[in-house]
Amino acid sequence: MVSRRELRRALRRRLGPVTEDPELEADLILAQALGITRTDLLAHPDVPIAPDQLGAAERLTACRLQGKPLPYVLGEWEFYGYRLKVTPAVLIPRPETETLVEAALAAIPPDARGLVVDVGTGSGAVAIALAGIRPGLTVMATDISGAAVAVARENAARYGLEGRVEFYIGDLLLPVKDRLESSDPLAVVANLPYVPSAEAAKLLWEPAIALDGGPDGLDVIRRFLDQASALLPPGVKVFIEIGYGQAEAVRAEVRRRFPNAAVSFWPDLAGIPRVATFATGRAQGPLGRTS
Repeated sequence: MVSRRELRRALRRRLGPVTEDPELEADLILAQALGITRTDLLAHPDVPIAPDQLGAAERLTACRLQGKPLPYVLGEWEFYGYRLKVTPAVLIPRPETETLVEAALAAIPPDARGLVVDVGTGSGAVAIALAGIRPGLTVMATDISGAAVAVARENAARYGLEGRVEFYIGDLLLPVKDRLESSDPLAVVANLPYVPSAEAAKLLWEPAIALDGGPDGLDVIRRFLDQASALLPPGVKVFIEIGYGQAEAVRAEVRRRFPNAAVSFWPDLAGIPRVATFATGRAQGPLGRTS
């Protein structure tokens, strides 16, 4: 029988052509196949691999060698300390999106109570992080994809947050329009498609609806800002994840709807402006709400 150590070594060699970190990926795939943690894997390298475990490792490795992203191969991924289910119906949670959570948490006091809206929730990553860390919040999470919302519901249930994260299927803020007319949110966070269409077309595995932001990447952000100007009252803090090189264009789009807004940016770990933030002011939008 092959040992864990021997199989790890073989997997590292095979995965070399498809990843920059074959050691980590080999360990994660093998740990998944064995049903153990990576720590356990490394602590007991000479344990023999059972035939069914070997078969499971081979199936996972074959998927990865076909180019399938590792999170989809594993079926889960970590975000802000939460282990989340991911499927091809949702965008893979990315480290830079943790900047969106950090920016919102900096503006929401630990003892705050009230509503937050998470627009474009996908796997539910941002909503779950906010609700988990701020126990006084109720998060209304929206997504246009029913399949994505189904995954997000499972993730919220995994952490016992079903009662504090509410899910709505529909376009941006429209599914919670009635709630916004009766309850003013503390904040709105939005992780929307912002990849230009030409670049999004090259990302074959993740859902295009979660990536493609139109020719310049800002089509969905513009639509969100139109809805925000119509539906949100003054004084709501808004946080929008953006892409590389989009900061000044997003600032201009915000100021077009909210002329007096002071727009600032949070950089990610690479120093790239990753989150645009501003507070809503008085605006008249096309959807019928004057703020």
